[in-house]
Amino acid sequence: MPGLVWVLLAFFLIAGQLSPHFLTSRNLTEIVRQSAVLTVLACGTTVLLVAGLIDFSIGSSLSVVTVVAGRMLVNDYREWLVVIVAILLGMTLSGVQGLLVATFNVLPFVVSLGGITTYLGLALFLSNGTPFTTGDRMNWLGVDDFIGIPSAVLVMVGVVALYYLMMRATRVGRRIYSVGGSERAAYLAGVPIGRLKIGAYLIAGVTLGIAGLILMARTGTASPTIGNGYELRALAAVVIGGTTFTGGRGSVLGSVLGALLLTSINSLLALVNIPGSVQLMTTGVIVIFAAVLDQVRTQRLQRAGSYE
Repeated sequence: MPGLVWVLLAFFLIAGQLSPHFLTSRNLTEIVRQSAVLTVLACGTTVLLVAGLIDFSIGSSLSVVTVVAGRMLVNDYREWLVVIVAILLGMTLSGVQGLLVATFNVLPFVVSLGGITTYLGLALFLSNGTPFTTGDRMNWLGVDDFIGIPSAVLVMVGVVALYYLMMRATRVGRRIYSVGGSERAAYLAGVPIGRLKIGAYLIAGVTLGIAGLILMARTGTASPTIGNGYELRALAAVVIGGTTFTGGRGSVLGSVLGALLLTSINSLLALVNIPGSVQLMTTGVIVIFAAVLDQVRTQRLQRAGSYE
C-alpha cells in the first residue's frame, strides 16, 4: 500500500500540470464525492477476494437495488424503509450466490456469471426496461452536505472504517483471511467454511445496498443499466490496492486508494476533454493491467515462498 500512496501523489502532481483545474478544491472535493460509490463497492469486493471468492454480478445487482429503491420512492414509501430494504436486497442478491457456492460447491466464477444475466433481467423486468426519475427525496444522502462535508463522503468514510475494523480486529475478519489463504488449513483449524463463505457474500451485499442508494441519490434516477461497468472497476480498484485474486491477502485501505486513483484518472480525462469512448478504453486497459499486476505479484510471492 505505501507504494500506491506514492503512485497516487505522483499522479496528482502530473495531473496538476496537465490541467490547471485538477488540483482546485472544487475538483478534489468532486473526485472524493464521485469515488464514494466505487469505494463502498470496493470494501465489499475486498472481503470476497480475500476469502478466495468473486462476484462479477456487482453491476447488475446495483441496478436491481436502484430500481427497487426508486420504485419505493416513487410510491411514497418512507426513506428509512427504502434504506433498510435496499441493504437487505443487496444482502439477498449476494447471499443467494454465497448459498449456491457453499451448499453445492459451485465455482464462484460460474455462479457470478449466471448472476450477471439473471439480475440484469430482473432489473429490466422491474423497471419495464426504461430508466425513471426518483425525485430529490434522497438528496440528503447523495447531493447535500453535512457540516460542510458531502454526505456521501461521510457514509463512505463510515463504511471504510467499519470494514477496516472488521477485517483487522475481529474473529470474522481473521477467519476470512485464513479461508482465503488456505481453505484446507482453515477447515482443519475448525473454521466453518460454508457458513463463512455465505457470511462473506452477505457482508459484501451490504455494500451493494449502500452503494446503490448513493448512486441513485446522486443521479436522481433508477435504471436497469445504471450499474454497468462497476463490477470491473471495483475489481480493478481492489487488485490495484494490493488484494490478490488467489485470496488470503489484501486490505480495505489499499482498495480505497485504488478506487481514488481510478476516479482521479477519469476526472483528469474529462478535464482534458478526452472522449467518453477513450475513457472506456482506458478503464479496460486498467482492468487488464490490474490482472497482470496481480499475476506478477502472486508469482513473486510463490518464488519467495519456495526459497524459504
